[in-house]
Amino acid sequence: MNIRQEKLSALLHGYAAEFFEEFANEKNLITVVSCDAAPDGKSVTVWLTVHGPDKAVLEVAVLRKASALRKFFAGKLKNRYVPFVRIELDTGNEQALHLSKLIETE
Repeated sequence: MNIRQEKLSALLHGYAAEFFEEFANEKNLITVVSCDAAPDGKSVTVWLTVHGPDKAVLEVAVLRKASALRKFFAGKLKNRYVPFVRIELDTGNEQALHLSKLIETE
């Protein structure tokens, strides 16, 4: 990953956190885990974790917000291209928690 790509990823990470702040409340928590920008800067993958009682509904709603997030980036960025946004759910933490519970029970 080059320096330009790292800077763009860090900048978009902050903007994505600001965008998803409006969807989180005291019951639901949305965390931006990371942003992976393509080397040419034309696309970005935003990795999220979602926690809350209505997690399944919130996951579907969050995944549908890719175009709105791209419009939000367009208002914030001064780049030539506004990156195409792909939102992915990060399940790595949940898998690690499940494995640690399995290890503890044995």
